[in-house]
Amino acid sequence: MNNKFGDSSEKETSTRDAADVPVFNNVTEHYQTIMGVPGKQADLKSMPGVLRWFGYFFYAAIVLGAFAFVVSYFMNR
Repeated sequence: MNNKFGDSSEKETSTRDAADVPVFNNVTEHYQTIMGVPGKQADLKSMPGVLRWFGYFFYAAIVLGAFAFVVSYFMNR
């Protein structure tokens, strides 16, 4: 049964591609098509080497910072 907005009362799940985020209502479809929100995660292996190494450095800096925080927390306890 359809309501006045043209939405189905049942949840519809449609996908454009197997790796895409499923579209389950009009809002997510709007954000994916009109607003330009990406529907799938970035694959670091397919990016150019400079961006890939920057990503690895960025993730490593976050992990090392968290590790340093935990170590300093237990040392000053």
